[in-house]
Amino acid sequence: MTPIPGTRFFKEIEKQKRLVKEDIYSFDGTEAVYMPANMSPEELTEAYWQLYESLFTIPSIVKRNIFRREFIKNPGKYLFNCIVNLYYRHQIKQRITPNIF
Repeated sequence: MTPIPGTRFFKEIEKQKRLVKEDIYSFDGTEAVYMPANMSPEELTEAYWQLYESLFTIPSIVKRNIFRREFIKNPGKYLFNCIVNLYYRHQIKQRITPNIF
């Protein structure tokens, strides 16, 4: 979760002096930029990447896109989704926040 300037969350974090990065142009979603309440920014960042990695395992991607009833009705859609998910997996392994564009 990144506090986006102009949001209520950003104002609260800024007021509580919990921002650990001041340069908003470095808020790219790859690391925590504020001090969470119950963990360090590093722990939050690691938990974020662990969650992403657990969602984009090969078995998870296949189950989500290929092994479903709807696949037979529209295989092109789910094959495309599978390719996008594999691309996301590649980005996650490089610690890049997934973005197709």
